[in-house]
Order: sequence, then C-alpha cells, then structure tokens
Amino acid sequence: MNGKSGKILSILMVAMILFLTGGTPDAAWAAGKEFFADSTAPVGKNNDKIEAENRAQNAAQMDVIKKVIAYLEVQRDVIASGIGKDDIQAVAQEATQISVLEKKPVLDGRTILISVKVKAVLEMDQVKQKLDNHKLMEQEKEKAAAAAAGLKSGSDTAKPPASAVKTADKATPESWLEKGNGFLQAKDYDRAIDAYKKAIEMNPNYADAHNYLGSALYKKTLYPEAVREFEKTISLESKDFRAYYNVALAYEKLNQVKEASNAYKKFIEYVPTFGFEEQIKYATERIHKLESQ
Repeated sequence: MNGKSGKILSILMVAMILFLTGGTPDAAWAAGKEFFADSTAPVGKNNDKIEAENRAQNAAQMDVIKKVIAYLEVQRDVIASGIGKDDIQAVAQEATQISVLEKKPVLDGRTILISVKVKAVLEMDQVKQKLDNHKLMEQEKEKAAAAAAGLKSGSDTAKPPASAVKTADKATPESWLEKGNGFLQAKDYDRAIDAYKKAIEMNPNYADAHNYLGSALYKKTLYPEAVREFEKTISLESKDFRAYYNVALAYEKLNQVKEASNAYKKFIEYVPTFGFEEQIKYATERIHKLESQ
C-alpha cells in the first residue's frame, strides 16, 4: 500500500468512527469499548476445582487481551500514528479493566469442566492519552540522541543549540533510573538504592523508580522498606503486575500470609498471561499453599 492509499484509508477509518459515534474524534474515545472471552478447564483427578477455575480464568484473560491488542493494531493509524507494536501491547494492558462475568461447572460427558467468562473494558480516553505519552517519550529520546551525536562529531555544523546541549547533559529521573538498573544488575545494591532515591527526589511519583528501589531493598533483606516502596508503586500504578508480584514475595518474607495471598491474586488479575506462564503458575501454587496454612 502506498502513502496516498494509506492516508485515504486512515481518513475513511476516522469517518467511520465519527459516523458510528455521531460526534467528534474525542467523542469516539469517550466511552469504553467492551470485549468478551470465555474458556474452560477440566477438573483433574485430585478434584481441585480452584486450580481448574484459575486455569480457565487465565486462558480467558489471555484471549480477551489478545482481542484488545488486535483491535488497537487495526486502529493504530487513527489513534496515534507512528506507535510501535510494543507500545500497543503495553497500553492494551495499562488501559484495560478485566472482570469475571461468570464461573460455573459444566459436564462434558464424564468430564467436569469449569467454565469462566470474562469482560474487558478498554478505556479509550486513557488509550489515546497513554499512546500520546509514549510517542512524546520516543520523540524526546530521538532529540537527545541527535544532540549527543552532534556533540560527539565536534563539527560546527553538527552542534545542536545550547539549550539542547543543556538538556542532554542534565540528569533526569530516567537517567538515574537507568544508572540504578545498571548497579542492580551488577549486584551493587547500595549504589542502586542511591540512584533510585535520586530519581525519586526529582520525581516523587515515578512509579518505576519506587518499584526498582523496592527490588534493591529486597535484595538487601530490608523487607519492610521494600514493601513500602512496592505499595507506593501500586498506589501510583494500580495495575502494575510487577509490583504486586514483588510485594507478595516481600510479604511472604515477613510471614504476612493474607497480604501475600491477596497480592498474588492481584498479580494474576493484571499480568498478561502470554509470556508469564511460569510466574502465574508459581503465584497460583503459592496462593493455595498460603491459604491452606
């Protein structure tokens, strides 16, 4: 498809949205779009209905998220041109609310199955906002890279404006986070903690910095402090499945059984099931273990 044809197609898609919603492009994104999926799982010989229910629910959530991603892929040029596939998948997770509509046993011959039906509501206004934010972040990265390239070349014609040089040289919350991640990977936990704290000083609401700070504190067995940072992450990003998983581990270290079990459940609720099968399996096993104590 050439550029002209693609542009015409995008215009037609926008026109279709306006026709269906009876308003402006903003009106098209004002309400949530709903998706549905269902799945079944057999109850095993040990008659563990909870395990079957969890497997069915995970499969249904995976299917419904795939539908959300497929929809956003089709709408990509309309909602935010130039956005990559990875951004689409991330935003699909961030802007989707999943709820369970129905859980029931069904009989297939002599096999008992657990059937689970879920609904996903894609919050369209959040999608556009988050995609726009992703696009702005990519543009800022490109500007910084261009400024750095100009500084490296040393030629007068390649030098960026003074304001661009100042921006490139100035430390940012993101640059401190990157430094902290390097220290964390090198198992230099003290320097990682210092770097994450500097990022938080510059942006107290930087959820990723709080989450990684919690990870560094956890590595130093400072579990109460780690819990505080993970919970702060959750207060800032209520669907951050990484923080729920991390805080569940920390709660277990503190023998806070109920809190750990609830956090694992939240992790399973929000995590994309494709690509995280092992973590979901572990979390499910821990829930059963904790609730049997």
